[in-house]
Amino acid sequence: MPAAHMAATRAPHLPRLYNDLSELSPKPPLVLKAITSYPPIQTFNCCSARHSHPGGGMTITILDLPTELLELILGPTIASAHNAPANILCVCRRFASVGHALLYANHSDIGAFLGSKKTPRTLEVDFTGKGADLLVWKGLRDVLKAIWESASKSSNEEGEDSRYDKQTGRLHLEEVKLKLHSYARDTSLHCLEGALSLINPERFSWTGPDPEHHFSIAIVAPVAQSLFSAFGTWTHIRHIKVTNIAFPFPAADPPPGTVHAQTAFHIIAHSHSQSFMHSHSQSSVQRNAAMQPLLPAMPNLESVYIGQAAFLSPAAVAAMFLRAGMMPKLRSVRLVDAYSESIWGARIRRSDVERAARKLVGAQKDRARDEVNTDDSQPIMLEAEAESEEVLEKVREVVSCERMTERIMGGDRVEGLGNVILL
Repeated sequence: MPAAHMAATRAPHLPRLYNDLSELSPKPPLVLKAITSYPPIQTFNCCSARHSHPGGGMTITILDLPTELLELILGPTIASAHNAPANILCVCRRFASVGHALLYANHSDIGAFLGSKKTPRTLEVDFTGKGADLLVWKGLRDVLKAIWESASKSSNEEGEDSRYDKQTGRLHLEEVKLKLHSYARDTSLHCLEGALSLINPERFSWTGPDPEHHFSIAIVAPVAQSLFSAFGTWTHIRHIKVTNIAFPFPAADPPPGTVHAQTAFHIIAHSHSQSFMHSHSQSSVQRNAAMQPLLPAMPNLESVYIGQAAFLSPAAVAAMFLRAGMMPKLRSVRLVDAYSESIWGARIRRSDVERAARKLVGAQKDRARDEVNTDDSQPIMLEAEAESEEVLEKVREVVSCERMTERIMGGDRVEGLGNVILL
């Protein structure tokens, strides 16, 4: 973009305007047609400030053009700038806003990105206002696979920091952001699992594309299962945010001494856990499932945000705090508009998580008492009691349950404006 002040009256100096814009557009007829179709103006100016024209007319800037005309100017520019197509987007915020979609709609530019020796640091997939195609997971997997292959090759040949983690064999990304719907009967779910297995991000978020006041499910139960399984394989993950999610299990707390067969915790079970579960009786399966936390041991995890969630088990959350050292850096678990059953039931409150923690610790006490002689059980019981208090203290320190969005009528209604802490 020329830095010079470009001003030209609409006639007869229009060729001068085209000469100044020649670097921006390789297709003069298209630009000329766009400009001549614009309502009559006195002066066209490329700088950001408006000026009065000596003849009495008002100067407008290129930024004042309608989006449709600006797209006609930026589109050919981006398509023709093979070396650095994104440079034009750095001119100003308006160029970035209009040109962003044009940049990523150009197949040749996407191919150039994939062939670059520089590995991207962030990945964002945003389908706000659009219907996500059922092939989106295949496309995501193919793109990540191409980047992964390029990064691993670059790392082997040049020894540079290509963000390819040789220890894990994955792409070390700073942030992955998804904003789209998933579908319960999607047959390409394995492509999503393949895509998640190629990355090792520090931050991950998946939020629904609908407005916040619309309670919709963007992450359906089968996808949630695959997603939470992937979390346990990410060694660099520090922050997790998921909203508009339905977990694949009934979350109602069972009567004392029993655990629902479809309890939350089996979604994190690994292959060895699965074989164990199939080889034991149903009661044994249920007892072991009850000890599986919502998230496995993740030493670098600092924060978890779960919003607009249905069928989230308070016991699954509480189980994350049972084993000391599982998550030494965890400082915040926010449950915002999270429900243990459907959205017509009650929101999860911190007291629900505390109650679940007491039950789980009580079950540990019972097992400890059964494993030792009656005469020797006193020290173990005292130790279990102390552990129970530590778990509850950790839950109170880290877990926060909140009401953010209130429905117009029905359901669990909470008085107050804005975010309300649910104790």
